[in-house]
Parts: sequence; C-alpha cells; structure tokens
Amino acid sequence: HARRFAAILAIDYATETLAELAELHAVEHLMGLEHAVVSWMRATTEPARDRDLAKELPDDRGSAGVSTEWLLWWWRFAWSSTRTELREVVEAAVALARTECRYGTKNELAREACDEAARLADRMRVATRADLFAAPPRTRSLAELPRDELDAHYCAYTAVTHAAHAIAAALRDEMDAGDANLHAMQWIAKLALVR
Repeated sequence: HARRFAAILAIDYATETLAELAELHAVEHLMGLEHAVVSWMRATTEPARDRDLAKELPDDRGSAGVSTEWLLWWWRFAWSSTRTELREVVEAAVALARTECRYGTKNELAREACDEAARLADRMRVATRADLFAAPPRTRSLAELPRDELDAHYCAYTAVTHAAHAIAAALRDEMDAGDANLHAMQWIAKLALVR
C-alpha cells in the first residue's frame, strides 16, 4: 500500500527506497513513505533555511517574547524543520542559556528564565500536537498567542524566548537592555541555523 501511494504521488526515488524495505515490517514501510513524502514536499516548498534565514536575522531590540519580527522568524524556522530538529535546537538553546547564565548565579531573573525554558523544553518532548506554526501566526507577539502546552510549537517558541530572556538578563551587566535582548535572540538564532 505504501509503494502504491508513493507511485500515485509520482515520488520516483520513494518507490525505490520503499522497495529496499520490502523485507521489513509494514511500519517500516510507512516510516519510509513518511520520509519520502516530507522530502518530496520540501523539495518544492521549503525555503533555503540556512541561506535565507541567516541573511534575515531580525534586529528587533525588544524582548523576544513580544517581538513580531522574532515570532515570524521562528515560524519560518519551525516550518522548515522537523520536530526532531526543532527539539534539538530548543535543547541547545536551553544549554546555552544555562552556560551563559552560569547557572547558580545570583541573577534571579536569569535563573527563573532558565528554569522556565527547561520546563517548556520538557513539555515539548511530550506535546501531542504541533499546530501553532502549521500556518503563519495571526498574532503580533507571544503575549497574544493562546497558551497551549500540548502544542510542541508553542512550547518550542516559548522555551527559546525564555532562554533568550535568561541570556539577556545575564548580559545586562555588560550592555543596555535593548542590546542584550538583540544579542541574546540573535545568538540563539545563529545556534539554530548551524544545528
């Protein structure tokens, strides 16, 4: 059935890939088909993530959680990523925040933001849906998004914004709030693009 569906969609290499799985369990056929279909869809619709997104890092100096520019940037990133890739980026952002905040610091705001980022990263792992970034966001900021911790996209975005808040809070000893916000979110975005 998977091979027939691949043929109907005219996914040339998918049929070959699935033929190689002929001796495996039917679930492996379905996983192969899913991979082929996603690859096929991306070939015609996926933006060149690394090149295009790297050229267009927002320069919004506001807090990441209330930035329309950053919300749209992360939508584009999430749209062009698999859930596994997105989870890896979120985990890397949390790890970066913990390192930069020198976890255990006396900066209470940074510590609380790190803890919330880690909590949301954990929620993302068990979230049952990934709907928030399935279409362009219709809101202007995180504050306007409906809180939904069963949505992996919501948890991912709120985790990276909390990680950015933590880094910005730690950087405020060295620079003003706007520069700290901008530096923190761009740092996490660059980290995301190299994962």
